[in-house]
Amino acid sequence: MPVEPWFGTDGIRGPANVFPLIPAVAQALGETLVAMARSRDGVATPLIAIGRDTRSSGSMLAEATAAGVAAAGGKVVHYGVLPTPGVVRLALLDRAHFMIVVSASHNPHDDNGLKVVGPDGFKLAPEQEGELELAVRDVLRRGSRALLAELDPSPVVSPATERFPGPARAPGEIATSPVAAERFVATALEALPERPDLNGLTVALDCANGAAFETGPALLRALGADVRPTCVAPDGRNINLGCGATKPGCIVEHTLAEGAAVGIALDGDADRVILVDERGGVIDGDHLMTLLALDLAARGRLSKRAVVATVMSNMGMELALAQAGIDLLRTDVGDRHVVDVMRRGGYLLGGEQSGHIILLDRSTTGDGILAALAALEVMARTGRKLSELAGVMTRLPQVLVNVEVARKCPFDDLPEVRRAASAVERELSGEGRVLLRYSGTESLARVMLEGPNKDRLTEMAAHIADAIRAEQG
Repeated sequence: MPVEPWFGTDGIRGPANVFPLIPAVAQALGETLVAMARSRDGVATPLIAIGRDTRSSGSMLAEATAAGVAAAGGKVVHYGVLPTPGVVRLALLDRAHFMIVVSASHNPHDDNGLKVVGPDGFKLAPEQEGELELAVRDVLRRGSRALLAELDPSPVVSPATERFPGPARAPGEIATSPVAAERFVATALEALPERPDLNGLTVALDCANGAAFETGPALLRALGADVRPTCVAPDGRNINLGCGATKPGCIVEHTLAEGAAVGIALDGDADRVILVDERGGVIDGDHLMTLLALDLAARGRLSKRAVVATVMSNMGMELALAQAGIDLLRTDVGDRHVVDVMRRGGYLLGGEQSGHIILLDRSTTGDGILAALAALEVMARTGRKLSELAGVMTRLPQVLVNVEVARKCPFDDLPEVRRAASAVERELSGEGRVLLRYSGTESLARVMLEGPNKDRLTEMAAHIADAIRAEQG
């Protein structure tokens, strides 16, 4: 029976204190990273950086990971509560051999995660995560056998796996960084190619009771903004609860109530952002990438006149960019795929509709605060309102239907589905698109249609869904 992998699209993620997201696995992960850094870099005392969001389970997992690092003779620099991009930015400056972010990003507080980032500031490749997982499993087995041997001195039947050396006899050390938040604000300001003057600008800010509850307001105030924060009182259980980037209704209401020129909603670890204009209009990742791309291209600063997004980005974005002679490159869903194409192709701007925006000249990871500041810089420089800037893109109506399936056969191998989808594509004739894909985690086929008429899209999506049910429902 195949073993279910622990690592998914964003590290090990799931319910906290439920296997594999338990202290024993976190400790084994810390030990393994030290051994891998020794093997790779030849250093006696590797440095592992750790940061977390505000979840109640965060300290348990972070401290267990740190204990594993120290038990293996490594050194920990613990940044405490800090946005994911802040952990990465400081760890790069501190020349950490690995970085671990304890966070489940936009998920509910019951979840948590262990995200591993390499010394270059980018997520590990899937094959690296596979090797890491095998090594962690080996450490757990070795530790269990050693413990059993101590409890029962009779010989252990199975020899320990020696993929990597065991823990060092001399423990390492764990150092906290009391000024991590201040350092992050300072380095984020340094990352801005053009520092916007936000004096007199009223900004509503929803920090999702998450990792940016201190640094978000501090960064905006350092630029002169009149900040009106909300959801900045984390209690360990209220992260993302009815607020943040995944619940934009909160920032819409707050922006209008404060009479703000712009609203900013971050998620729990502040790696994604949703904006709101002065009229309460929601500006998602597609709108944000479009307005940034058009501004950069107009000033000759958009590398290769292209933007990288996923297959889920709205076709309205593609049409708006095309009018300006800008290409849209689409990848599979997930920021890992976006970043991979950006790095290989030398592209500057990319992201997801959800608000995970990557500006590779400023950060190696999605950074909600820096993405928002990029938009504020355009506002400050041009004197235009956010509603006007975001108006350069018109969203096409979109219909999404989920179909339960018993198996996941390639759609090209299903004749009726192929015929139904081809008929829809002919009818849309360049004014829309059809996307068929399977869920990565559920037994679902997803039918997504975009086009000018939502009622007709609904009918066509239902027709394709019926074909899927008939052939493999």
